[in-house]
Amino acid sequence: PPLLIVYMLARQFRQLRMARNFLDQGLPAEAIKKQLGIKSDFVWGKLTDQLKQCSPAAIEQSFQRLGEADVTLKSRSLPGRLVLEQLITDLCALPGTRARAAAKPSHRADRKAPGA
Repeated sequence: PPLLIVYMLARQFRQLRMARNFLDQGLPAEAIKKQLGIKSDFVWGKLTDQLKQCSPAAIEQSFQRLGEADVTLKSRSLPGRLVLEQLITDLCALPGTRARAAAKPSHRADRKAPGA
């Protein structure tokens, strides 16, 4: 369901924002993990990797887009899939995200396959 996906994305960005704030305050990783309810070192590692990919401004801007998507899903008759696709595209295109660089088109399709 599209609304559940928007909710889960918003939850992830809330965790990113809180983790960034705690790190900026100088809290140790273990204290931050406890505050965020993270028990796994793997999950903590993924969260810190995501922090490296997004500027604080991009994290804040994501909430505007998530809110717009939430309102659109609840009030308009647009297909949920279309709203989610636009949301993901917008989040990846935010200034201050490394996803922008990773989203550049690849020219690998131009290469011939071996033996072709």
